[in-house]
Amino acid sequence: MFESLLRARRALLVRPGKTSAKATVSKPPRLPGSPIACLRASGAGKTFPANLFAAFELTIRAGQCLVILGPSGVGKSSLLKLLIGEHKSQNGLSLSWLGPQPKRLAYMAQSDVLLPWRTVSANVTLGDSLRGRRKDGAFAAACLEQVGLERRWHAAYPHQLSGGMRQRVALARCLYERAELVLMDEPLSAVDAALRLDLQGLLAAKLANTTRVLVTHDPFEAARLGNAIVVLGGAPASVCLQVDDRRRGPRAFDDAIVRQNAERLTHCLLSQPWARLDQRRDQGPSQGPSQSPSQSPSQSPSPSSASGEGAL
Repeated sequence: MFESLLRARRALLVRPGKTSAKATVSKPPRLPGSPIACLRASGAGKTFPANLFAAFELTIRAGQCLVILGPSGVGKSSLLKLLIGEHKSQNGLSLSWLGPQPKRLAYMAQSDVLLPWRTVSANVTLGDSLRGRRKDGAFAAACLEQVGLERRWHAAYPHQLSGGMRQRVALARCLYERAELVLMDEPLSAVDAALRLDLQGLLAAKLANTTRVLVTHDPFEAARLGNAIVVLGGAPASVCLQVDDRRRGPRAFDDAIVRQNAERLTHCLLSQPWARLDQRRDQGPSQGPSQSPSQSPSQSPSPSSASGEGAL
């Protein structure tokens, strides 16, 4: 009797070099393309930022790139801030995670947000410093070189860099994080056209297996990188157009489907109210969307109150 109990107990123990059946059970990895999160706007929001949006739903899928286009002030950045937790879910606007939240998230804002008292290299490794972890100087240097910043710039300070170089430092910091979910708000807006094409390829290659949400004003960039591309427009904003391309990016800049999709996106953007300067000139300053004919210039609301501060 004692020996049978002993054998049963030994069978339940985890021996060195072996694992029990229970220990080997792990959560299956997310399949590429499976939904991981859903952004919902009901159109019933009464306060900022929910009052920016009409009813629509956006799905974020694992390993794919969701690109959001739209005029300035339509609320693109507000959706990113909901994902990072700066805007809380509220009546009319909510975020639902369809499973475990990503353990690591990287966010690249419109401004580079470099700390002026830290060197370029130290800005790249800022996340490790804040978490109290040992920095990986070699990997930081590799990220900087990949975005076109030679080693002679690694010890420089932000005030010694051009605007485009500062933005590339912020991009290198984003790559350094090796996050599961990467959020980027116009990450290449300050670089020249040739370098922009190169960095688009770098982003697609280095983040190929990473879930990405990209905000941009460039239809061509969206067509090269996006798997699901949505155009927001109107007031309150809703999805005016969605274009899907399941192929892996970056796609060739002369690809026929890329050109076709970029043309569709451009036409949709140009159809938005107040999207074109010639239409604005024809309407005149007194007929703007934020000022009724009965308002005098002194009574017109300020830009921040008309569009919602921080909603870009």
